[in-house]
Amino acid sequence: MGDDGDDARLCFPATERNREAIGTVLEPLLPAAGLVLELASGSGEHLCYLQQRFGPSRPGLRWLGSDPDPPASGQFGGLGPPPEPACQGSPLGPGCLCG
Repeated sequence: MGDDGDDARLCFPATERNREAIGTVLEPLLPAAGLVLELASGSGEHLCYLQQRFGPSRPGLRWLGSDPDPPASGQFGGLGPPPEPACQGSPLGPGCLCG
């Protein structure tokens, strides 16, 4: 995990290494509109990267992260250095897929 001084957000170096490859695999599979739910989003970095990458070409997609760890899921809305937009939607926390 990275640490940028006063920035308390989680940051994983692996995200930068593999996000392009993940995007390349997802690109032909993503519909024009709908909901993309990322399970076990961790830091939410992939979610926000993918939303920013595909947002212009697929404005009908909604992106939502989830993580059972409250510190991780609590940060999704603030990812990206200002003035980048925050990720869409409130994260789903523990038990979001039960019931």
